[in-house]
Amino acid sequence: MAPDHDSLRWRLREETRETHKSLDYLVSGLDISTRSGLQAFLAGNALAHTALEPFDFEFDGHMERRMALIERDMDALGVRMPGAGIVFEAPTEASAPGFRYVIAGSAMGGRVLLRRHASSADASIHDADHLLGDPLLADYWAEVQDELIKLPETGPEADAVIAGANACFALFASAFEAAAPREAVAAE
Repeated sequence: MAPDHDSLRWRLREETRETHKSLDYLVSGLDISTRSGLQAFLAGNALAHTALEPFDFEFDGHMERRMALIERDMDALGVRMPGAGIVFEAPTEASAPGFRYVIAGSAMGGRVLLRRHASSADASIHDADHLLGDPLLADYWAEVQDELIKLPETGPEADAVIAGANACFALFASAFEAAAPREAVAAE
Protein backbone atom coordinates (compact mmCIF):
# COMPACT_ATOMS: atom_id res chain seq x y z
CA MET A 1 0.00 0.00 0.00
CA ALA A 2 1.41 3.39 -1.00
CA PRO A 3 1.79 6.03 1.71
CA ASP A 4 -0.97 8.61 1.94
CA HIS A 5 0.98 11.76 1.05
CA ASP A 6 -1.90 13.93 2.22
CA SER A 7 -2.18 12.44 5.71
CA LEU A 8 -1.18 14.39 8.79
CA ARG A 9 1.23 11.62 9.82
CA TRP A 10 2.99 11.83 6.46
CA ARG A 11 3.16 15.62 6.79
CA LEU A 12 4.56 15.25 10.31
CA ARG A 13 7.30 12.92 9.08
CA GLU A 14 8.17 15.19 6.16
CA GLU A 15 7.83 18.57 7.83
CA THR A 16 9.74 17.63 10.97
CA ARG A 17 12.51 15.79 9.16
CA GLU A 18 15.20 18.41 9.90
CA THR A 19 14.42 18.94 13.60
CA HIS A 20 14.05 15.18 14.06
CA LYS A 21 17.39 14.59 12.33
CA SER A 22 19.09 17.19 14.56
CA LEU A 23 17.85 15.43 17.67
CA ASP A 24 18.75 11.98 16.36
CA TYR A 25 22.28 13.22 15.63
CA LEU A 26 22.72 14.34 19.24
CA VAL A 27 21.28 11.16 20.71
CA SER A 28 23.17 8.82 18.38
CA GLY A 29 26.40 10.54 19.42
CA LEU A 30 25.95 9.20 22.94
CA ASP A 31 27.26 5.75 23.72
CA ILE A 32 24.62 4.68 26.20
CA SER A 33 26.49 1.46 26.88
CA THR A 34 28.92 3.61 28.91
CA ARG A 35 28.27 5.45 32.16
CA SER A 36 29.08 8.87 30.74
CA GLY A 37 26.93 8.31 27.65
CA LEU A 38 23.99 7.00 29.65
CA GLN A 39 24.32 9.83 32.18
CA ALA A 40 24.22 12.42 29.39
CA PHE A 41 21.22 10.66 27.82
CA LEU A 42 19.33 10.66 31.12
CA ALA A 43 20.32 14.26 31.90
CA GLY A 44 19.06 15.44 28.49
CA ASN A 45 15.81 13.61 28.98
CA ALA A 46 15.49 14.96 32.51
CA LEU A 47 15.90 18.55 31.31
CA ALA A 48 13.31 18.14 28.56
CA HIS A 49 10.82 16.20 30.68
CA THR A 50 11.19 18.70 33.53
CA ALA A 51 10.27 21.48 31.10
CA LEU A 52 7.21 19.53 29.92
CA GLU A 53 6.06 18.26 33.32
CA PRO A 54 3.99 21.39 34.12
CA PHE A 55 1.96 20.56 31.01
CA ASP A 56 1.40 16.94 32.02
CA PHE A 57 -2.35 17.42 31.53
CA GLU A 58 -1.52 17.46 27.79
CA PHE A 59 0.30 14.11 28.12
CA ASP A 60 -2.19 12.04 30.12
CA GLY A 61 0.21 11.77 33.06
CA HIS A 62 3.09 10.40 30.99
CA MET A 63 5.50 13.24 31.89
CA GLU A 64 5.20 12.62 35.62
CA ARG A 65 5.49 8.87 35.12
CA ARG A 66 8.50 9.20 32.80
CA MET A 67 10.19 11.62 35.23
CA ALA A 68 9.89 8.90 37.88
CA LEU A 69 11.55 6.43 35.47
CA ILE A 70 14.38 8.89 34.80
CA GLU A 71 14.87 9.42 38.54
CA ARG A 72 15.04 5.64 39.11
CA ASP A 73 17.66 5.31 36.39
CA MET A 74 19.73 8.21 37.74
CA ASP A 75 19.50 6.71 41.23
CA ALA A 76 20.72 3.38 39.84
CA LEU A 77 23.75 5.19 38.41
CA GLY A 78 24.27 7.19 41.60
CA VAL A 79 23.83 10.60 39.97
CA ARG A 80 21.58 13.57 40.64
CA MET A 81 19.03 15.17 38.38
CA PRO A 82 20.36 18.22 36.52
CA GLY A 83 19.20 21.50 37.99
CA ALA A 84 19.15 23.82 34.99
CA GLY A 85 15.96 24.52 33.13
CA ILE A 86 15.29 24.84 29.42
CA VAL A 87 13.42 27.77 27.90
CA PHE A 88 11.06 26.64 25.16
CA GLU A 89 7.80 27.33 23.38
CA ALA A 90 5.21 25.70 25.64
CA PRO A 91 2.56 23.49 24.10
CA THR A 92 -0.79 25.05 23.40
CA GLU A 93 -3.98 23.08 23.06
CA ALA A 94 -3.58 23.29 19.26
CA SER A 95 0.10 22.26 19.22
CA ALA A 96 -0.11 19.58 21.94
CA PRO A 97 -0.83 16.70 19.53
CA GLY A 98 2.52 17.46 17.87
CA PHE A 99 4.30 17.29 21.22
CA ARG A 100 2.51 13.99 21.96
CA TYR A 101 3.62 12.68 18.54
CA VAL A 102 7.27 13.25 19.48
CA ILE A 103 7.02 11.88 23.03
CA ALA A 104 5.05 8.77 22.08
CA GLY A 105 7.05 8.25 18.89
CA SER A 106 10.22 7.96 20.92
CA ALA A 107 9.07 4.38 21.62
CA MET A 108 10.51 3.32 18.28
CA GLY A 109 13.92 4.90 18.86
CA GLY A 110 13.90 3.65 22.41
CA ARG A 111 13.88 0.04 21.23
CA VAL A 112 17.09 0.62 19.24
CA LEU A 113 18.69 2.42 22.17
CA LEU A 114 17.67 -0.34 24.58
CA ARG A 115 19.59 -2.88 22.46
CA ARG A 116 22.68 -0.64 22.57
CA HIS A 117 22.24 -0.20 26.31
CA ALA A 118 21.96 -3.96 26.82
CA SER A 119 25.29 -4.48 25.05
CA SER A 120 27.15 -2.75 27.89
CA ALA A 121 29.87 -4.71 29.63
CA ASP A 122 29.19 -2.63 32.77
CA ALA A 123 26.60 -4.52 34.84
CA SER A 124 25.70 -1.39 36.83
CA ILE A 125 24.38 0.22 33.65
CA HIS A 126 21.84 -2.57 33.20
CA ASP A 127 19.98 -1.43 36.33
CA ALA A 128 19.32 1.94 34.66
CA ASP A 129 16.94 0.75 31.95
CA HIS A 130 13.57 2.00 33.17
CA LEU A 131 13.19 4.93 30.78
CA LEU A 132 14.45 3.00 27.76
CA GLY A 133 12.24 0.05 28.60
CA ASP A 134 9.15 2.17 29.33
CA PRO A 135 6.41 -0.46 28.95
CA LEU A 136 3.59 2.05 28.44
CA LEU A 137 5.13 4.07 25.62
CA ALA A 138 4.11 1.67 22.83
CA ASP A 139 0.47 1.87 23.96
CA TYR A 140 0.72 5.64 24.12
CA TRP A 141 2.09 5.66 20.55
CA ALA A 142 -0.98 3.72 19.39
CA GLU A 143 -3.26 6.24 21.16
CA VAL A 144 -1.47 9.18 19.53
CA GLN A 145 -1.73 7.58 16.10
CA ASP A 146 -5.49 7.19 16.64
CA GLU A 147 -5.67 10.85 17.67
CA LEU A 148 -3.77 12.01 14.58
CA ILE A 149 -6.12 10.15 12.23
CA LYS A 150 -9.02 12.23 13.58
CA LEU A 151 -7.28 15.56 12.97
CA PRO A 152 -7.45 17.52 9.71
CA GLU A 153 -4.62 16.88 7.28
CA THR A 154 -4.25 20.51 6.19
CA GLY A 155 -5.11 23.95 7.43
CA PRO A 156 -4.34 25.90 10.60
CA GLU A 157 -5.07 23.02 12.99
CA ALA A 158 -2.72 20.66 11.14
CA ASP A 159 -0.09 23.41 10.87
CA ALA A 160 -0.24 23.91 14.66
CA VAL A 161 0.32 20.18 15.23
CA ILE A 162 3.37 20.24 12.95
CA ALA A 163 4.69 23.36 14.69
CA GLY A 164 4.24 21.58 18.03
CA ALA A 165 6.20 18.56 16.86
CA ASN A 166 9.02 20.77 15.60
CA ALA A 167 9.02 22.68 18.91
CA CYS A 168 9.20 19.43 20.87
CA PHE A 169 12.08 18.06 18.77
CA ALA A 170 13.86 21.40 19.26
CA LEU A 171 13.23 21.28 23.02
CA PHE A 172 14.83 17.85 23.30
CA ALA A 173 17.75 18.92 21.09
CA SER A 174 18.34 21.92 23.37
CA ALA A 175 18.17 19.67 26.41
CA PHE A 176 20.70 17.22 24.98
CA GLU A 177 23.00 20.06 23.98
CA ALA A 178 22.76 21.45 27.52
CA ALA A 179 23.39 18.04 29.08
CA ALA A 180 26.25 16.91 26.84
CA PRO A 181 29.09 19.14 28.07
CA ARG A 182 28.40 18.44 31.71
CA GLU A 183 29.46 15.41 33.60
CA ALA A 184 26.75 14.10 35.89
CA VAL A 185 27.38 14.95 39.53
CA ALA A 186 27.74 12.00 41.86
CA ALA A 187 24.91 11.72 44.37
CA GLU A 188 25.88 12.49 47.94
